Amino acid sequence: MVWSLQTSPQPALFKVSSSSGVGGGQFGGFFTVVSSNGRANPIIWAVSHPPNTGPLYPIKLFAFDPESGGGTMTTLFHANAGYWPNVGGNANIVPIVANGQVFVASNMQLQIYGLK
Repeated sequence: MVWSLQTSPQPALFKVSSSSGVGGGQFGGFFTVVSSNGRANPIIWAVSHPPNTGPLYPIKLFAFDPESGGGTMTTLFHANAGYWPNVGGNANIVPIVANGQVFVASNMQLQIYGLK
């Protein structure tokens, strides 16, 4: 969910948008980071928890537009971002954004996403 913080006259939170379900995993939710061009063009980058299926568990990277209209965030991008081999283990994988690129490190690999 995306919330807007009002600081004046009284502090308050207002729900702006949310995302629909994008697949299961060990636990609900994502590890996220936000990128933007100053105050413009925000993108929420999210890495899903791997599901408990198969010998290698896929990690998914998603990009959401938090300012899309209608109360539901638009998915801008999604891709397989690596694998996690730890059966029953929790993967706490957080995307990193730097210099216009998104970095996702998983089991013995690093995926780098950016404009070509």
